[in-house]
Amino acid sequence: MTMAATVKTLRKDKKIFWRWTVKTHPHDFKIFYELHLRKRRILISPVPGFSTHGESRFLTPLTNWADVQRDSR
Repeated sequence: MTMAATVKTLRKDKKIFWRWTVKTHPHDFKIFYELHLRKRRILISPVPGFSTHGESRFLTPLTNWADVQRDSR
C-alpha cells in the first residue's frame, strides 16, 4: 500500500479505499484495479522496486537482498 497521491485525490477515492480495507488486511490489488477501471487512475511502479514487503517471501525480486543485508551491518 505504498503510494503517492494528493490529499484531494485520496478524498475523491476514499470509498474505494474503505471498501477494500475493512477486513484483516488491505486488498491493494483490488483497490488499484478498481481505481483504474472506475476512476481511470494510473499506477506507476519503479523498476527495480525501491520499496518492498517486510516478509521475506514477498521481497521485490530485482534486488540482491544478500548484498543489502551484508552492507547494512
